[in-house]
Amino acid sequence: MVHAGLGQLRRAFQRQRQPTLAQPQARNLLLFYAVECGLKAAWLARNKMRDTSGIESVLQQKGHDLMFWAKKLYLPAAVTNGGAGFRLKTDKSGFGVEFAHQVWRYGIDMEPIDETALEAWLEQVWQWAKRELRL
Repeated sequence: MVHAGLGQLRRAFQRQRQPTLAQPQARNLLLFYAVECGLKAAWLARNKMRDTSGIESVLQQKGHDLMFWAKKLYLPAAVTNGGAGFRLKTDKSGFGVEFAHQVWRYGIDMEPIDETALEAWLEQVWQWAKRELRL
């Protein structure tokens, strides 16, 4: 779990009320959730399932783990072998992509190079899901 301080939570509270294009954390948070929805929709479609009730136990353990879903869906190796992790700016501690939504939600800063790479990875997966879902 990623821990957030009072100041970070206060800024996140204000920032997320009406995010602007100048707020990359809020934008990336929405992109993360869009990708999560796209991967899960692709999984349901491929497995001829109508809703997530049939995978509830998996969702409880792997719900936000986008890399897990990408591998389960056999996305290209260029996507699943890519580095989708990141480091925090404050102490350089590393996390997997499944924790990114917490960092962006709480207003915690990532290492800029990692955030840029993670955003590019999310865009790549979003494009894949868009094609997969024929949208």
